[in-house]
Parts: sequence; structure tokens; C-alpha cells
Amino acid sequence: MLTHYFGAYAQVDTLQINYIGQEQGITQLNIQEIVQDDLDYLWFSTEDGLHRFNGKQLKVYEDNPLDSLSIPDDHNRGLLIVDDTLWIASNSKGFFGLDLRAEKFFIPFDRLSEVISYHVFQLDETHLLFSSANVFNIYNRKTKQLKEVVLPHEYSENYVKAITKLQDGIYALATLSSGLLIFDLSTMKIIHQQNLDESAHNAVLLVDDQLYIGTELGLYVMPLFSYEAIKVVANEVINCIFLDEHGTFLIGTESGLMTYDRLDQSYAFQILKDQSDRVYAPLEVTSIYGDEKGNLWIGTAGEGLHYYNKYQKKFHSIEIRLDGYTKDTRLSTFQFMPDVDSTLWLGTTDNVLKYNYKTQRFKHYSAPPKALIYAMERDLNGDIWCGGFEGTGLLKYNSKQDKFEQAVVADGFNNDKTVIDIRPLKKDKLLVSTWSSGMYSYDLVNHRFEEFLVNGEKINRVRTSFIDSRQNLWLGSDQGAYRIADLGAGAVQLFSDHLPDSFAINSNRIFAINEDANSNIWLGTSSGLAQVQRDTWKTQRYYQQEGFPNDFVYSVLIDPKGKIWMGTNKGIAVLDPVTGQFVNYSEKDGLQNDEFNGKAAFHDEFGNFYFGGVDGINVFNPLAIKTNPYHPQVHLESIELFNEPIDVNTLYTDTYDFHSDENVLTFRYAANNFLNPSKVNYSYYMDGFDKGWRPATKSQNITYTNLPPGEYTFRIKATNDHGVWGDERKVKITIIPPWYDQIWFRLVVLFTLVLSVVGYMLNKSYNYKRNQIRLEYIVQERTNDLQKALSVSNAQQDSIKFLMRELKHRVKNNLQIISSLLSLQAMQINNKEAGRTLQVAKNRILTISHVENIMDSEKEHVQVDVFTRELCDNVLKLIAIEEKPNFELKYELQSAKVTNFNITYYGLMINELITNTSKYAFDSYNEKNELYIKCKIEGDLLVLEIADNGKGYQVEEIKANSIGLDLVKDMVKQLKGDIQIENLNGTKNIIRIPLIYG
Repeated sequence: MLTHYFGAYAQVDTLQINYIGQEQGITQLNIQEIVQDDLDYLWFSTEDGLHRFNGKQLKVYEDNPLDSLSIPDDHNRGLLIVDDTLWIASNSKGFFGLDLRAEKFFIPFDRLSEVISYHVFQLDETHLLFSSANVFNIYNRKTKQLKEVVLPHEYSENYVKAITKLQDGIYALATLSSGLLIFDLSTMKIIHQQNLDESAHNAVLLVDDQLYIGTELGLYVMPLFSYEAIKVVANEVINCIFLDEHGTFLIGTESGLMTYDRLDQSYAFQILKDQSDRVYAPLEVTSIYGDEKGNLWIGTAGEGLHYYNKYQKKFHSIEIRLDGYTKDTRLSTFQFMPDVDSTLWLGTTDNVLKYNYKTQRFKHYSAPPKALIYAMERDLNGDIWCGGFEGTGLLKYNSKQDKFEQAVVADGFNNDKTVIDIRPLKKDKLLVSTWSSGMYSYDLVNHRFEEFLVNGEKINRVRTSFIDSRQNLWLGSDQGAYRIADLGAGAVQLFSDHLPDSFAINSNRIFAINEDANSNIWLGTSSGLAQVQRDTWKTQRYYQQEGFPNDFVYSVLIDPKGKIWMGTNKGIAVLDPVTGQFVNYSEKDGLQNDEFNGKAAFHDEFGNFYFGGVDGINVFNPLAIKTNPYHPQVHLESIELFNEPIDVNTLYTDTYDFHSDENVLTFRYAANNFLNPSKVNYSYYMDGFDKGWRPATKSQNITYTNLPPGEYTFRIKATNDHGVWGDERKVKITIIPPWYDQIWFRLVVLFTLVLSVVGYMLNKSYNYKRNQIRLEYIVQERTNDLQKALSVSNAQQDSIKFLMRELKHRVKNNLQIISSLLSLQAMQINNKEAGRTLQVAKNRILTISHVENIMDSEKEHVQVDVFTRELCDNVLKLIAIEEKPNFELKYELQSAKVTNFNITYYGLMINELITNTSKYAFDSYNEKNELYIKCKIEGDLLVLEIADNGKGYQVEEIKANSIGLDLVKDMVKQLKGDIQIENLNGTKNIIRIPLIYG
């Protein structure tokens, strides 16, 4: 039997298949041959077109006389894929190929383009065999040469139908009219011919040195090269033989699919039944193909394509077969309970059933009159109790008489209420819940009912109850979930949807309660699943989502790995609390139906789960469920530009360029997942445009509009039927910017701007030179005037005051003009050293200007400390215009007032010394860099000290780069003072000026 393909129940001889026919897009139902390419696309030939299948959609290649690029012939037979070429044998157009990458048909051989062709076979890496009427041709792929071999019996139609390799260069050929042929590739000759019978030889396969030959009269086995055949299957037309990866023999016959056991030489037919329970028998199987992922494809004559996957049927269903009931009338199951004698008790819509696993038969307990038995439980003494609707009251199983009887009740209590839950609390007490009459405690010894109140109130519709590991009694009602300590005798806590969000549950209608290994409580509600966390009593809610298609939770079971299994209206949903991911199982996975019932779940001591619904029961071990381990390949099948497909084979192309006005793009993609393709989910991400992966969707296309120019990566991924994500498919998308936004245009604009700037600079340079000449003339003129004035001053000291007054008037009128011209010259000059020189000159002029603005030389009294601080601050501001000072300024100024003091020379000396410090004392800024300005009166001397803690400098260095220090010395000399310069841990300048000369 097919233990690998058919699972644990292969002995049933029924194969659950998926049917692919005209409703799915097949144009003609006679399937000739089936192959699969490297992208996992399935290809099959028919008498009306070539078909490509991705598990969900079919693409048909049909001949169009008006389109020279269409397939040359609709009537196709043999198929073979070698590398990126699909070879096709056709009825009237001979042999041709399809370049899978270019998606173009081509005719490789003119002399084979009109023959009646049947099959294409690959002999080895170099040679192909083309089978046509009465001959076959050997094609050498390296030399591109064809060699023809004529078949025997040319007087009747003959062709090669199947081949198998016997050893290197030696092949067995099964033919239509000349039996079994042995062909030597090296000599291109037929070296042996043998007819096992007079019929067509349709199939041949070598397995373990045994040659299996299928004819129209049966199956033969022949030891290799013995040529003595034994018929092992008689009176069956054998069309094809297939050996799967596990060594199982599948044989396609005119009567159906057969399995053959090579050890005992026995065979059995498999009944093919689809999801709607339609049985395909008898059925002529023309071709069989299987891959390493558990997929099995069966081609038929007139019944289309059949598909099976060994991972499809994960569950075994127990159908309820009872006289008077059919699948259409349905007998639903509710609470059930395994017994010790290989039996299972079931509450149903028609009383109680008892199922015997050994005999696979049901026993119907018809008394009381027909009623829906909703609750069933075994008490702590081993007795079985049940109850339900239609006024059954509380029922007890009488094991001696093998029947259910109403429970004995004292004091005339009416035992006729609708019982929906039974919970043993103690050996002598049951808690019985009713639909509309509240809850009762039933004394098993005294047979008395006593009303059970919760917080002094009667509670109706308690459908489920549960006792947790801490002896808390949980009640599930229409008002929420109650937790009552001490088996119902202690404090009460209510969980409802009206509580604050951290403690609220999904819905007040509770259908199931269970506890996990961490003592967390799980509640199945009419609007999802809720987890009540241990100790904190906070809740985690789960609603309908991917893998959880319906959140009406009827039942909750927990497996040893902590996963939560739920019966719903759309199959069984499984939650992994660690990842938060759901997986859904449906009727396609072997469940009795997608709809399950309340209370219809049980976990036995052997780890088996029981789930009941409207069409029977599923019994399984959750740890033994085999899911599909393979991830599908996801492919970009087409790109549409403004809803029209582009002329590119997107399956094999990874880069695409579009212009800026070609920005409405639709991407169509598919995952080649043949097992339950409706469960496949997709996610996509336009890297460079989207912020991240889009949510999972079943849609197989996405449209992007107005993508801005740029480079993008479109990424797609897909899940298998179990929700496991596979590898990504990536393609590069480039949106080319418009001409005015391209590099060449930007370069032209930039070049134009550069030319404009150069022209502007040349013009500015010309104006600068002209202004420089004018400035030099003005400066020279002013210098001559000053020299004349100084000559007069040196000749007559009494004329100094007069000269200073004269200079005051002249300087005030022209300093701003000179300063402006120097600024202009500094801005236009490219030589940094010359620019700094002009800046120093400008600062000297501005210092003089500042002095003149502050101090009127006619005044006799000067507050030296105030003037020094104000002047130093101004000089620092002038320096900051060019660059940030590298030091902090510190003052130690003694309050002093002097009379008839030459404040101009004094100010110029400070300017020069601060400027030298700024230029030479510090390389960069540090908060520890300091410049000290000290001023005090010592006797008849004014002492000015300017010191820094910088690196010091050599006088020769300053003299080589500046005239500032010489100016200072000259002015000190003019004032009859002296200057002392020290270079130790910085530079210190000490100037002593006699007040009588200052």
C-alpha cells in the first residue's frame, strides 16, 4: 500500500485528491504528459493546448494563426524539459521548443517540423531521442546533429512509447508495434527485439536489475538481460509506470490507479475521491508524475488532472454512520468521553452514541425520547452522567442494563430541566447547570437538589465549568467567567468585557475553559480567545486574524508544547503563545468539517485530542501532525504598465527600467504551492518607497502609482499552507527621471552658472584693480600730508598739539572711507596673507577711529582703567570679525585718572599687542587660554602689562611677518617710556610710560 503517499490509513484504498478540470481552466481533459521546471511550474500537454500551472492559476498556450509567435500546434503529446528549454512533440507540426527564459517558441529542425511526433526522451547529458511515426531521431546537443533510426514493422504505425536506461549507452525501448527493443547508442543500432505479447508495449522501467514492462495485456517482470519475462499482472492495460522517492510502485491503467507490491507481487486499485466526495471510477490513467516535495500528479483520459500531496490529509475522521441518517441530514456531536474498553461515548443531536474502535460501529441509545445531549461527565465514583435539551433532566448510565435513566430525586423535585453542564465537585456531589433554571448542587447520597447561588444570585446558561490546579471553580456563562475559590465555596471574582482594558475579556459568552502548564487560564468566547494570567489576573485577548479566520471559539485544548487548539466555525485554529502566530486547519486537511460544536473537545490520558462537529469526530495526537515542510518558490509572473503587460518574461528578469511618465505599475505574483493554495499568504515591500513589509494578504497583485524617479527593490515573499514564510523574490526597479532632472542637464546648468560666476568675478576683479589704484593714490596723498605734519611736529614740539588737532579733523573725515576701501580690497583679494595684512591695517585705522570717538584730545583728564577696558573689548570685536579669538580676556585694572595723556598712542599700542597675541600665542581655542590686561600707577609711571599663557614667540618671527611690534616700540619711544618683553610660559609685555610725557 501507499504508506508514504497515503499515510497511516493507506489500507482504505481511497486516495483523497484535488481535481483540476475545465472549471479551473483546462481546455481539454485528455492529459498527455506532465513535467515540472526548475521554478516548480507544472506543465502538461493536451489535445487543445499547452498548460502551465502554479497551483492556483492556469496559463494556456494555444495556436493563433494570426500570431506567428504563438505555439505552432495545439495538439501536443510528449514533453521534456532540459535546462531552459521545453521540448514538445506535436501531432502535425513535428517537434518544436519553448525557450523558457525568452518565452518564445522555436522550430529547431526543418525536416522534423511536419512529422507526426509522439515523445521526447533524454538519454544522457548529450543525447535526446525524438519519437515519431515509424522512426526515432537521436539528437546530439553538442554537435547539433540528428541521426535517424528506423523502427521495425514499418508496414503498420509504430513509435517509441517509453524508454529506460539499462547501462551506459544501452536502453530498453517500449514500442507500439515492435515490442521491446534494446538500443545501443554507440552504434546507433537495435541489438535485440522481443515481443512479450502481441499488444502494444506502453511502459518500461528498470528497478534493482529487474525490468518492468507494461503492455495492453498486463505487467511483466524480466531480470536484466535474461529476456525471460514473467507476467505478474494479467488482463490490465498498463499505460505507465512510476516509482516514487520511497520505492512505491504506481501504475496507470485503463481501469484506474494501481499500486504494486514488488515483494509479494500483489496489486490493488486505489479509489480516487475529491473534496466533494465524488469518486472517479473507472478511470483511465495516462501519465503519472511526482516530485520530491510529496506532490503526485495523475493525468487521465477525459477526466482532467488529479493531484495529491502526502502532507494534505493530516487528520482521520470518524464518520457517524447510523440507520436513518445520511451525510445530508447530519448527526452533530457535542460533549464526549472515551471509555476504558476501546469505546467512545458521544452526546449528539439524537441522544447518546457509543463508538467501538475495534468494530468501527456505533450503538444508539434511544431512550429517553429524541433529545440533544449537550453535557456528559464521569463522576469521582466512575459513574457516567449526561443531560441536554428537550427536558431531559439529569441522566445516569445504568451499566448493568446498558441504558440511561433519569437520576433518582427525593422530595418530589422535578428532574425535567435542560441540563447543559455537569461538574463533579466531590465524591458525593455534582454541580448541575441548566439553561434557564439556574444551577444546582446534587447530593449523590441523599439524591437531593439544592440551589447553587453565586454572590446570592442565580446564574443561568453556565455552558462550561472547570476546576484548576489551585482548586478554583471556574464557570463560563453569558455574564462572563466566574472564578470561585475553594471548589465553589470561597470568594468570587468575575471576568467580563466591562472591566478595565487590562482585565477585560473578549466577550461575556463563554464556551470553553482550560489551564496551561503555567497555571494561566484560557477562555474560549463568542468573540475570540482570552488568556487570564496567573496571579495578576490580567488578560491577553486574541481576535480574528490570519490563521484565526473565525473567532467563535467552541472548545480549547492545550498540547504538551503549550500550543492552544481551538474548535471554531472555520476549522481548528492553533495558537503558539510564544510567537503569537496562528495556524488554521480546515476540511481540506482531513477534518470532519470546518464547523465544530460547543463542548465537543476532549484530551485523554494518552495525549490524544478529540474534536467533534457537524459531520463526525477527529481523533489525533497533536504532536504527530505532519505539516508541509517545504516553502514555495514565489515568482513575479508579470508587470503591467497602465494595465498592459510589458513584453518581458518577468520570471527570469531581475532588473527593469521605466521612464518618469511610466509610473503606474502593477505587479502580479504567485507562489507555486500546490498543497492548499488558498491558504497561501503574500507580503510585499517596495524598498525605497514603502516603510516596511505590507501586512499579509491573499491578493496576488499590487499597483503602485506615481513612483518618483529613483532606484527601488520590489520584494515578495509567500507562505506555504502551514503559514511558514519562504525565501524572497527581489527585482530592481529604476524610474528614470525626466530630461530636466538628469545629470547631463544639471551639468549644463552648472557649467552655465560657472561661466556666469567667472564672468562676474573677472568684472569684479577689474573693478577691484581700478579701486586699488585709486586707493593707493589716496593713501599716498594722505601719507604725504602726514609726513609733512610729522616733520613739523619733530621740528617744533610745541606744534604737536596743533598737529594732533589737525590730524583729528583729517582722520575723522577720511577714516571711514579708508576702512571701507580696505574692506573691499580684502574681500576681493585671493592671497590670504595679503588679506590678513589689509585686515590688520583696517583694525589699526578703526582703533584710531574708536579712540577719537571715545576721547577728545582737547580734554585734559582721562580715566585710564575705563578707557583700557572699553578699548580692549572693541579690539576683540574687530578680531572676531575675521576669526574667533583663541583665548579668554582677563582684566586687572586699577582705577586711575591721568592728565594730558596721549591716549591715541596708548590705544594703538594695545591694539598691536592684542593682535600679536591673537596671531601667534595660540594655535587653537582652549578654555585655559588666557590673555591678561593689567594697568596701574606706580609713582610717576603708568604701567601697562599685557601677558598670555600661550606658546610664546620670537621677536624675529614677528618682525619678519609684521611691523606691529616696531610701531609699539616707536610709540613707546615717543612717549619716553620703555618696553620689556618676556617669553617664559607665554609672552609678557610690560610698558612703563612717564606720566609727565604721556
